[in-house]
Amino acid sequence: MWIYEPNEAISYHRILCRSNFTANGRGFWTETNSARSSLQKGWRHHNEYAYPVNTIDKPEAMRIIDKWARENAILPLGRWGTWEHMNSDVAVSLAMVAARQAAQDR
Repeated sequence: MWIYEPNEAISYHRILCRSNFTANGRGFWTETNSARSSLQKGWRHHNEYAYPVNTIDKPEAMRIIDKWARENAILPLGRWGTWEHMNSDVAVSLAMVAARQAAQDR
């Protein structure tokens, strides 16, 4: 799913191609370690805290959050939505399954 770039002179360290997820997908996104990053023009986001941390109370907290979200038409997805560590390709795959399910439920 990912194309890894070992050349540290290049700002990103891996590329995810959208065509890996959908037949007509175009484009890609890159993931950059801040140590390899350089100042660039355009939109940019730095996530200082990228990995959820488990706690003793996490399962109960997630049950409450998930229940509230679903009651408010919010579908928790990805690292922050489920508070689980997962790679971007897994998050995208789960989102596509959820989108298909939502379309069927209409």
